[in-house]
Amino acid sequence: MASGIAGLASAVANEGAEAALARFNLQELAGRPAAEVLEAVAEVICPDGGTIDESIARDAMLEAIAEVAEDDPGAFDELSMDQLDEFLCDVITRSVVTKVLNEIGTNALHGSASDADFREAERITRDFTQGRVRDALGSRFDVGSRPTQTEIDRSISEVYTDTFDMLGAVLETMQ
Repeated sequence: MASGIAGLASAVANEGAEAALARFNLQELAGRPAAEVLEAVAEVICPDGGTIDESIARDAMLEAIAEVAEDDPGAFDELSMDQLDEFLCDVITRSVVTKVLNEIGTNALHGSASDADFREAERITRDFTQGRVRDALGSRFDVGSRPTQTEIDRSISEVYTDTFDMLGAVLETMQ
């Protein structure tokens, strides 16, 4: 999922919106509202009815698209690279945080923490993850930069591991 969005961002930077959308057979959507185009891309790279991890990724992408729709940035081909980078970081952050909380956080927090502690741990996790995603991806999607799927997957895996470890440390301090 992340590599699909990263590929889209990279292609937009290097080839333009219509060529980037052609990779998903969606070139006819160039010029349409950004949220509409991103929803169509989501259907291609995160189809409904997959594994739990795929469902988490799909939900993360749809939540990020809802935020894009609220901001109403205009047509997809008018999005800046900063806006696409922000969207990508938002999707990855949401996906990693949800996965980590599902893996260790929810059971541990609900079993031994107050609702306030749970909300605080979730906030810390989201802030930490967002910073790590930005650090990990940096300027990988600037013009001329084409990260491989392996590089993107490795970066996201490192962010996940760091977030998992960080939440474990936070949980220890709450006990």
